[in-house]
Amino acid sequence: MITGANGTGKTTLFNALAATLPAQVPSVMIGQDVAQANAVLEQFAQLTGAERQEAMAYFAAQNGNMRTLSEGAGLSAGEVRKLVLALGLVRRPQVLLFDEATNHLDLSSKQALAQMLREYPGAFVLVTHDELLIDRLRGI
Repeated sequence: MITGANGTGKTTLFNALAATLPAQVPSVMIGQDVAQANAVLEQFAQLTGAERQEAMAYFAAQNGNMRTLSEGAGLSAGEVRKLVLALGLVRRPQVLLFDEATNHLDLSSKQALAQMLREYPGAFVLVTHDELLIDRLRGI
């Protein structure tokens, strides 16, 4: 975890670390900014049936609104963030990189994310100010 006060270079350090990852290491990077919902939904639509089911399971595990996902419209910023992670997990990354992972997430979704990360079999790097997430990851 990378923590610290605003303006102390956390994102700069995070980006430098991400740039050193060898290209052959499967990784997923999720930045502070939320992707465009339409682009993420298009990626979801391009999955095979089995991949789509797997992504939906990851999305649901983060307290994603399945009805909104199935309708394909009206995703909130938090739901887009959850779907981006779900799409990334389908690719079986060895490393997850998050810059402010809990942006746009409600409390129950933050708790679900913490649980997913605790169970994640690979490595992850997190930039966060979210004390709840930090405590949950430490098992407090």
